[in-house]
Amino acid sequence: MKLRIGTLNCQNNLENRTKPDNAAKLAKHINDTKYNILGTQEFTINFTNYLKKNLKEYNIYGKFQYGKFLFGTKFPIVKDFNQSNKIITDYEILKKKTYILPWFPFKWKDFKKAFKKKCIMPRLATFIKCNIDNRDVYIFNVHLDYYIYDVQRRQLVKLLKLIKKFRNKGSIVLMGDFNLELDEQLFLDFIDDLDKLGIKRVPITEKTNSTKYRSKSAIDHIFLSDDFKIIDYKTIDIYDITDHKAIMVDVEY
Repeated sequence: MKLRIGTLNCQNNLENRTKPDNAAKLAKHINDTKYNILGTQEFTINFTNYLKKNLKEYNIYGKFQYGKFLFGTKFPIVKDFNQSNKIITDYEILKKKTYILPWFPFKWKDFKKAFKKKCIMPRLATFIKCNIDNRDVYIFNVHLDYYIYDVQRRQLVKLLKLIKKFRNKGSIVLMGDFNLELDEQLFLDFIDDLDKLGIKRVPITEKTNSTKYRSKSAIDHIFLSDDFKIIDYKTIDIYDITDHKAIMVDVEY
């Protein structure tokens, strides 16, 4: 059977937090593109609520960095930056969990750098299990740190442990905004570790985030276990919604 899988950072900005129009545009993109599995990043509470009104045929899962209760919703500054990595799918979600990845700098110099860059925040790996064509599929969606090497390293170590836990139980889909490019040794080692597990990166190399950033190649990535045969893949420019390109891959499962 054929499946369509994608990933997209939806950019947490004032317009997306306060106006429902962009959420409606994203819902139209999802419905028109007919994704079966879409990983998203930077979903705020307001944007999620806007989207759900326009996306009735999909299941949506992913907890928020600071929760949905008092702390995460009643303090305006916290609410604005309270994000989630949603997984959107037209399959029934059989199991779900949001894992907290390592995110706090251990070294004082790293803490100072991270504080200055305002990148100290909980980082999550959203996880769901679906059954597709009578086979279990384990799906991970992440948004990793963008600045502190040691934090990135620890996040990848934790992520690899999680994937190994489920690899022998079924098929794996891993996607998200890794904030890592293909010329970075840390990421190349991670790709190699996944390759040894029979999980390969969809070979998109072109830059996927805004031109204002220094990256020269993709920082958004999709990895698939070898149960999936890649038929086609591409990026989709939807800059009227976000400053990232969507990545889409069609597979035979």
